[in-house]
Amino acid sequence: MNNFPAVRLEALTKRYPRAATAALSSIELSVATGSVTALVGANGSGKSTLLRLVVGLLEPSSGRVEVHGATPGRGAQVMRRIGFASTDDRLCPDLTVLDNLAYRASIRGVPASQAERAARDALDRFSVARFAARLPAALSAGERQRVLLAAAIVHDPVLLVLDEPSSALDIVAQADLHSLIEDARRSGRTVLLATHHLEEVWRLASDLLVLNAGALVHSGRTREIADSLGTLRARLHDLFAEETSPCAA
Repeated sequence: MNNFPAVRLEALTKRYPRAATAALSSIELSVATGSVTALVGANGSGKSTLLRLVVGLLEPSSGRVEVHGATPGRGAQVMRRIGFASTDDRLCPDLTVLDNLAYRASIRGVPASQAERAARDALDRFSVARFAARLPAALSAGERQRVLLAAAIVHDPVLLVLDEPSSALDIVAQADLHSLIEDARRSGRTVLLATHHLEEVWRLASDLLVLNAGALVHSGRTREIADSLGTLRARLHDLFAEETSPCAA
């Protein structure tokens, strides 16, 4: 596993049917094993598409995705190494929170005899053990987000892919999330994090990727990029404004 970067994208392009332009265009990048890499960009810049390609929920229109040297996809062995959390992920509505997590643990390779224990441990990590017997419909937005983060770590993955994980989290839950990311880094795991919160980037991320209109416009060490651009925050603000302005053509 250590012979490969955690994630490698080669000439990666994704087009959606009937879309006028590609969601992602010719993306080339390598994410080092053991790094915390932040992915930033405006809404619609391609962040979620890129993450879904990495975890195998989407297939490229062209190009290649590798995770630890293998192609992700449903049923692939490499999927057991990936934990994914997204705000639009779905929990099975007819299963309790505990059963949802135990099921996810089992399909990610945790032995059946250990799946419930793994589920309880993951719920404890995000202080939601008291919700174990609830159905998903009974959860608030913040509670649901914490459960989804617990589901992402229930099988002890070596790669965590997190799409806007701070969404709907209160201050305490955000602190739990940041602790999880820092613990992952210290233990040699890899984190790929899409976020709109630049303070999370400065605090947590060793590496930074910036997407704009489906293109990778900056990549490198977070501090080096900040130093080299000088006005990175202002530049990011400009990129976001270009894509979100109601007056844009």
